[in-house]
Amino acid sequence: MDVAIKYLENFNHDKLRDFLDEVQIMSKVLNPHVVLLLGACTTGPMSEWCMVTELCSRGDLENLLYNPDFKLSLMKKFSFAIDICLGLAWLNGREVFGY
Repeated sequence: MDVAIKYLENFNHDKLRDFLDEVQIMSKVLNPHVVLLLGACTTGPMSEWCMVTELCSRGDLENLLYNPDFKLSLMKKFSFAIDICLGLAWLNGREVFGY
């Protein structure tokens, strides 16, 4: 399985708190519309702290939407929008479209 590793960079007190909050929240999320957290390292030197997530092989959504070399149909864009809404709705504890 290919993974992505997100390191805690340029850390200060606020970034450290945000990183720990993100790890805590992501560790409780299991939804097909949200990237899966596979593990995290929050011990040892802060320069080695990281999160391991499933890899989105085509990169992030912003790159897909704005990359002129990658053409998306209007239906695919709508599909992305629906997936984003379903993920956000789930994270906010709302039931949408029977999910």
